[in-house]
Amino acid sequence: MIICALTPGGVKLAINIARKINQTQIYLPVKLKNIIFENNYILFFDDFDEIIKNAFEKKIPLVFIMATGIVVRKICPCLMGKEKDPPVIVMDEKGKFVISLISGHLGGANELAKKISVITGGEAVITTATDVNSLPAIDNIAKKNNLIIENIDAIKVINYAILTDNKINLVDIGRVIEESDKNFIKTDFKTALTSALPTVYISFYMPFDKSDKIPANWLFLRPKNLIIGVGCNRCASKNEIIDFIYEIFSKHRLSLLSLKKIASIDAKMDETGIIDTAKQFGVNIEWYSKERLSGVKVPNPSETVMKNMGTPTVSEAAALIASKNTRLLVTKQKKGNVTIAVAREAYQS
Repeated sequence: MIICALTPGGVKLAINIARKINQTQIYLPVKLKNIIFENNYILFFDDFDEIIKNAFEKKIPLVFIMATGIVVRKICPCLMGKEKDPPVIVMDEKGKFVISLISGHLGGANELAKKISVITGGEAVITTATDVNSLPAIDNIAKKNNLIIENIDAIKVINYAILTDNKINLVDIGRVIEESDKNFIKTDFKTALTSALPTVYISFYMPFDKSDKIPANWLFLRPKNLIIGVGCNRCASKNEIIDFIYEIFSKHRLSLLSLKKIASIDAKMDETGIIDTAKQFGVNIEWYSKERLSGVKVPNPSETVMKNMGTPTVSEAAALIASKNTRLLVTKQKKGNVTIAVAREAYQS
């Protein structure tokens, strides 16, 4: 977290907050360097705009102890959208009012404002309608359940239905959400499709074809529960692996937003194609020994793989082990130098 202050009074408050919230850095203008002693929390800046730009790019929470008007003017050029912006808090130098300004739900600004207000003894100023009315916001529900929002614009449709006490279809194929608000009607895809009600659809599966007209009042939430098992020859490039993954996911109508991890054999731990693919998708890799992989029963064992890798299976077994499942969504597919299998993470009981 970064705290920016402009006055000696603001500095005093910033230090108090930094002492109670870990990994907090205070930035002050150079003009205060002669009257403020440096400590572990404080750095001085020449370019205020550069501090803000860097925080937005890295999604670092920003707390400003200064006038709201200054902050609004400064952050405007950096705003990208609620799903991308970091949480932004504005407060007075007495800590009386702690305002959640940007990314209240998805970024966590509302919760951060409440946390800081406890430290300052002030009041958290929350203006999001669902919070004001003590109602659950769908973006908060998504965040709590580690669901990725596919079509961010539909959030307002669902939250408006909650605010106006209207019913909402909930198609939760994997039973991801444990609790359900009174507004939600649990139903299936076909029933929701024939209904005029807004719908929240939770699944890794993409139910609509590219040619279909997708209802504007449907919100798609993607659970992070798909695992890709990868096997490849030494010459397989990142682009070859990624292109094949896109092809498979498109063919089987799987959402890449649901990709949780990649798995392979530990003999490939230095394989740049696999490593760079994981970086491209922003996921981790799990590596398994040939002994562990060979102990898994799979649909498509291979004598060639056994001869070269010491196990009759890499992609299928790796996907099954990493998913803790016994069934594959997509059995081994081979193209060029790459083999891919896909499994869904087993439901937690």
